[in-house]
Amino acid sequence: MKEFLEITGSLANFAGGIVLLIDALRVRRSIKTKSGGDTFQQALDKARVKDAPRDSHGNSLATAESRELWLATGPLLRSWIGFGLLVAGFGCEIASHFFKDALH
Repeated sequence: MKEFLEITGSLANFAGGIVLLIDALRVRRSIKTKSGGDTFQQALDKARVKDAPRDSHGNSLATAESRELWLATGPLLRSWIGFGLLVAGFGCEIASHFFKDALH
């Protein structure tokens, strides 16, 4: 049981680190997407288009704030998943210390 918890903890920590790394590496893409959305909205305003873009839930993306909130949902979810994996990993590592080593 001790070895199982140690291996599971290490794998969960590694997976959590990978999820957080992916989230960090996607920052540049998020910035480009945000600036593209702002440019697109300016073009719509200039053309006097009344129908604002909407997300998949039907919420308007006409303001910079609404677009930023929409873009923040993906990284927020990935951050929580990474955090949860790290917590589970460290929990397994700590729990493994309460079991005796089978070889001794």
